[in-house]
Amino acid sequence: MEKTNNLVFHSVTDGAKNIHFESVIGKEVSHEFPFHVHHSLCIGLITKGMRRIVFPENEVCIREGELFVINPLQPHAIQRRHPHDYAVITVKGLSDCPIFNRHIQSVQCKRLFVNLLDAIRHHETKELSAHWDRLFASLCRYQGNKICSTGTNTIIEKTMTYIAANYQNPITVSDIAKYNCMSVFHYCRIFKLMTGISPHKYLIQYRLSMSRKYLQEEKMIFDAAIDSGFYDSSHFIRNFYNYMAISPKSYRQSILKNSKNIQ
Repeated sequence: MEKTNNLVFHSVTDGAKNIHFESVIGKEVSHEFPFHVHHSLCIGLITKGMRRIVFPENEVCIREGELFVINPLQPHAIQRRHPHDYAVITVKGLSDCPIFNRHIQSVQCKRLFVNLLDAIRHHETKELSAHWDRLFASLCRYQGNKICSTGTNTIIEKTMTYIAANYQNPITVSDIAKYNCMSVFHYCRIFKLMTGISPHKYLIQYRLSMSRKYLQEEKMIFDAAIDSGFYDSSHFIRNFYNYMAISPKSYRQSILKNSKNIQ
């Protein structure tokens, strides 16, 4: 039986800027999220309680009223703690962006984050781009660092390219290592050293990200699983819940209820 987490998802695409915004609002969530990476920029606000984010080299404690940023391809995990409330915005479609500080204590950034979140939740199409531009500019002024490019490392770039082209097929880590012209042992060691996660976990996470895309397109759970490269429905559902704290069925219901495209 699924353990219920109070999570609400929204999805809005700004066609003019070709930027896709996804938000999740969680209430009383204590789910432990394993180490994973995002391809997109994630910005979050703790609205009640505390969240402890674990990075390979240290831990960061985010308290009520504080913002956190997860940069693209930044390995992290969420420790199981007391229930807390939060809101997270994922911004997809950015070409390059600064590497932001993980912990932001700025009243202005918090206010602009809430404005963008409200625009996403209420589909304020005329104000969405303006709210994002203001938040992005404020983040850049507050903690913006160097420009990051996720494709600068050859091994990671080739791995991402291979998985993106073959994730629907029954590929193995050995296949990916061969594509990188490396032994499996050497490839796995280097990849984990660079990303903080194993190639196998990265493959699962990529398939899960594609499954969310298919669920947003109103595909049925079984079809989304198959199209994402999962050949065992129970394995798909278990991994989806592990990384999302919600079942594919509940996610699909929430995201379809709160989605909108704008041109």
